[in-house]
Amino acid sequence: VLAVLSGHMHMNRVAMWHGIPLVVTMGQQSTVDLTRTDALAVIEGMGFAICDLLPGGLQTTFVPLAEPRVIREIPEERLRAFFS
Repeated sequence: VLAVLSGHMHMNRVAMWHGIPLVVTMGQQSTVDLTRTDALAVIEGMGFAICDLLPGGLQTTFVPLAEPRVIREIPEERLRAFFS
């Protein structure tokens, strides 16, 4: 196994799993704004990842398809209520 590639996780992410690169991309509908600390903001965020297997390893380029627009926000107080 050279890499595990996946989509539809609502965020871009690269990690190592047992020494194998794991690449996840946001998908074709929405993503999560990880810079927000006051709410869980779901934004319009279509995109994809281009993965190239090079002699030196895996190279991943994330490509957004549109400017993000907020679809829905869940305030921090409501999120904390889930864990109370």
